[in-house]
Amino acid sequence: MVKGKTYRVQETGKYLTPDEVVFDREDAVEKDTGEPVIATWEKMSKSKFNGVEPEEIFDKYGIDTSRLLILANVPPRGDRNWSDETIPGVTNWQNRIWAVLTSFRKAKFESDVQTISKEGNMSSEVITKFRDVAVKGVNYHMNSTYFLSSVISILQGFTNDLLKVPDSLKRSSPEYENALSSLIIMLYPFAPHFSAELWSGFTTAVKEQSKITNSKGIDLEKQVWEQPWPQEKPFDRCYVGIQIDGVKKGHFHIGCVEPSSLTPDFVFAKADRQKSLEILQKCQNSFV
Repeated sequence: MVKGKTYRVQETGKYLTPDEVVFDREDAVEKDTGEPVIATWEKMSKSKFNGVEPEEIFDKYGIDTSRLLILANVPPRGDRNWSDETIPGVTNWQNRIWAVLTSFRKAKFESDVQTISKEGNMSSEVITKFRDVAVKGVNYHMNSTYFLSSVISILQGFTNDLLKVPDSLKRSSPEYENALSSLIIMLYPFAPHFSAELWSGFTTAVKEQSKITNSKGIDLEKQVWEQPWPQEKPFDRCYVGIQIDGVKKGHFHIGCVEPSSLTPDFVFAKADRQKSLEILQKCQNSFV
């Protein structure tokens, strides 16, 4: 439910428009009478003078930004308190994404950027980790929890990570190209027009020297909505932990398998080979 800031005269309960309310220090009072006013969040209604015209938001911020404003910060089942104070958070994030793309294009087109694989504590491996953590989180929430606000939060953090990357890596690292393309693709369901503009800027910067086209399945001749959805790098070592009465007693390696394969017979067979069967049997078939 979307709620709006609502003002009522404390004594009579009369609803007031925002223009009929003034603030005396921290206290709200009715402009004409000076009567104390209660400010609360209530379901939007014309009779309560707390509604927002969608067309005004669309005209001022555009469809994509409006959609991000609706989805950000609040889980699907939560109530949204609509306030102009939340708008800068979203618009500032969009500006940061533009800054990421702009710095990437600048690094690609300027010849005086040194081409090195590592600078300070930043490396291509770190960029890959940034991407894999973001992709894993986004896919989890998109497919399991449906908390789209969490997806947006992850993409915001991913944007901040990419801002930290030095220009030398932006120009030379295929891992950075892959990370930036993943950000733009994952943004598309929430801000399709914005993402299409970003994708255009991205592809024109890398078409002649991109290292991701063949290895990552990205087709620079196609639009962002035609690209494969990013997938996290599979782990090469997975473990099953052994607990007895809630206390961890050990773990053993099972390789990379689908969760559906973790049947008792499969796990017991793996444990037997690694001499963990005695501990596992004490768990009475309870394992995590």
